[in-house]
Amino acid sequence: MKYLAIPITSLILCAPVYSATGNPSSLKIKVHRFAVSENADCSNPKVVIDNSANPTYVSMLDSPKFGAGELANGTYPCVMVEMSDQIKFTPESNVGSTCTAGTEYTLDVCGSGTYTNLDGTTGTCTGDNGSDPSDNHVEEKLVLYLSTNSTSTGGSSNAFEPPTSASDGSHGFNLGSALIVSGTEVGVFDVDGRGKVEDETSYCEFSPPIFSFTKR
Repeated sequence: MKYLAIPITSLILCAPVYSATGNPSSLKIKVHRFAVSENADCSNPKVVIDNSANPTYVSMLDSPKFGAGELANGTYPCVMVEMSDQIKFTPESNVGSTCTAGTEYTLDVCGSGTYTNLDGTTGTCTGDNGSDPSDNHVEEKLVLYLSTNSTSTGGSSNAFEPPTSASDGSHGFNLGSALIVSGTEVGVFDVDGRGKVEDETSYCEFSPPIFSFTKR
């Protein structure tokens, strides 16, 4: 068994391509548990890191760690992050009329639709999506499914349901490369948030970043 630490690299920043989009100077998620699966459909999840007794917001830009846990050598094409559905982000610069540089926004990423928990039970999100302060935001715990079986990299997919087949564009988010545990190597969770801050009609939006694993 390998004692696996899973750090998170800084988001890769560059100049925005379009005037309506920009980069984050901070991105935070509240992590409850981190699990992996040897199956791309995310079945038989193994919880590696458990922060559920004291979940806290983790800053994705400061190279922090979710934690550490034992994980056998192998290839894991699905990883699951049990998290709060309310993320926090700060634009690096002004974007359109709704995103102000240096202002932290809270975005509810699941105000409708269904989700599947690690134990297979299901639920329905409540409240409103978005970061508009006038909305009804209800904090809920759900699981973000990242799998090589999913082809989705955008908000049209239900990221809180596991993929049901190869090349599934409707469930989960794409994991660009599987987590490979071998010898003394450490899996590094890469999160690319370039151009993901967006000016919506009534609020500042953060679109899904790109996820993958590299080795250290």
